[in-house]
Amino acid sequence: MNKELITRAFETLGPERVQRGLTGERATSRSCFLARAYGPDGALEDCARRLAGSERLVVSWGFFGLPLGLTAGEAAEVAHAFDRPEGEFRALAEEWLEQNRVVQETCAAVSAERETDTVSVA
Repeated sequence: MNKELITRAFETLGPERVQRGLTGERATSRSCFLARAYGPDGALEDCARRLAGSERLVVSWGFFGLPLGLTAGEAAEVAHAFDRPEGEFRALAEEWLEQNRVVQETCAAVSAERETDTVSVA
């Protein structure tokens, strides 16, 4: 498992999509990690078909990664790592989410603090 490539994919997807992706099912393109990160089951596959210009989709990670802003290599590594049963992918995702939630919460707290410090004068 290429942790650097997967972490880059997580950075592109962001915490909300990574969290949704973890609800995915292994070994299915309609509800896999990438599909769930994108939206409702089947939506990413439908989008990839339109991008490929074909109803008969030949699995190409480039077409699956494109709507999510991922390279073909990132999309392929995420999909293959998610399908492995060892749980290493899930552990990496949960660790990444934990680190990025702290950053998001800190940013939100600073923004809220700035808003209360700003006094509007009419």
